[in-house]
Amino acid sequence: MPGRKSESLSNFVKGYLEYYVHVVGYVYFMPNKRPDILPVPVKIIEES
Repeated sequence: MPGRKSESLSNFVKGYLEYYVHVVGYVYFMPNKRPDILPVPVKIIEES
């Protein structure tokens, strides 16, 4: 039937928007610097 809302599509979009708002709030509104996901490479120098 045209004009009828798909419940599964509605639930998917609702979940996506809730996740998006959560991530955007974390990424853009947190003022403190967070650590990177990967560790910073370390260069080891040996003196001979």
